[in-house]
Amino acid sequence: MDQAQPEPIRVPAVVAKVCTRCGQLKPLSHFGRLANAKDGLNYMCKRCAVERTLQWMRTNADRYKGTPPAYRRHGLSDAEFEELLGSQDGVCAVCGRPPHAGVRLAVDHDHTCCPDVWSCGDCVRGLLCHQCNRAVGLLGDSSALARRLSTFLQRPPFVRLQSNR
Repeated sequence: MDQAQPEPIRVPAVVAKVCTRCGQLKPLSHFGRLANAKDGLNYMCKRCAVERTLQWMRTNADRYKGTPPAYRRHGLSDAEFEELLGSQDGVCAVCGRPPHAGVRLAVDHDHTCCPDVWSCGDCVRGLLCHQCNRAVGLLGDSSALARRLSTFLQRPPFVRLQSNR
């Protein structure tokens, strides 16, 4: 006896939702993550969430102390950071340039020890300017790749080819 299989119910994919603050229908990419929400997304769009946070910070200026310095994520106290900064004469450990006004040097750490943005503090290598910190990250913390890049910059293959003509 052949029984007919019921037709599967087709549910359209959700591609947008309404922000509870501004009331606008927006693509899902306009909403940040919220782990305990049913759909995993914030109930407010990113723009409204930022506006709400800024409004709270202005209203509660006496309670808002600002974000802690990034070096605390690397297990450094204020005194340890200042000691490290002093040992580097206040400049980037790679290029020797001072940081831009109002900007701190970044704490570089060994990502093989602590792969996250937080570190244990034991793997801190030094303080770098933004550009040098990005360069180290783009090289994947590879000293071998850094040496190859140095060789390339000192002796570019195209220049060598031209001199052999």
